[in-house]
Amino acid sequence: LASGGLEIPVLASVTIEQQGTMLVGSDIGAVVATLEPFELFSLGLNCATGPRDMASHVRYLSRNWPARISCIPNQGLPEVVDGRTVYPLSPEDFAAQMKQFILEDGVSIVGGCCGTSPEHIRVLAETVRDLQPKQREVNR
Repeated sequence: LASGGLEIPVLASVTIEQQGTMLVGSDIGAVVATLEPFELFSLGLNCATGPRDMASHVRYLSRNWPARISCIPNQGLPEVVDGRTVYPLSPEDFAAQMKQFILEDGVSIVGGCCGTSPEHIRVLAETVRDLQPKQREVNR
């Protein structure tokens, strides 16, 4: 790639479960320590939980990760109601929580994973279109 003059951004994204670790038992601090030596375009969180359950991990990245941060959560934690999987967040609630990550934690890449619908993404795009991520000071 380098010899051809191509620049391909590399994004890393991990899933932190409700208990606060990845399935292998590592926490977000271990993820940062492991990936910091690499020139990543961004590091972020995806899947497993909704925005509320990601908040403390996003905050950790905001204070400790030197590059861009992504956040691509589920549309909340799924529940089974009458034999159907139901996700609890409305498009407006989902977008409001993502807006908060941008303005308070400097998240600069957002999206949706399991349970998000085209309407969730439409409202998210409208909500964040003109926002600038908060400038962050990273602890070293």
